[in-house]
Amino acid sequence: MIERYEQRRISRVLAGFLLLFLGALFLLQNAGLIRAGRIGDYWPLLLVWIGLTRLLAPRRAHHFASGLVILVMGIALQLDRLGVIWLRLRDLWPVLLILAGGAMVAESFIWRRAAPPGFDPERRS
Repeated sequence: MIERYEQRRISRVLAGFLLLFLGALFLLQNAGLIRAGRIGDYWPLLLVWIGLTRLLAPRRAHHFASGLVILVMGIALQLDRLGVIWLRLRDLWPVLLILAGGAMVAESFIWRRAAPPGFDPERRS
């Protein structure tokens, strides 16, 4: 896995890009060039940041899979907040099941690859 320093660096770079994006967006809005809405409309970008951080710098094997789920949820919620797509939770819950199942399968493969040499999960003690 990636060292703690590298994880922190990646997290800070992503947070920096997020702040740069939001700052530029609202500067353009203040200049009257675009309509960006309110800052509260962009809270799902926090989920995107968490998901990307877990994907790019996983501390444990399961962080990669959960990062993918969080990232997809953040993107979908952000698109909904911007009016690009329209989401209702009652229509989306099967997608959450699919993402959770996919994350579990991906985590299983990642864990198997990261298992210590000589470790056999089939062997019983």
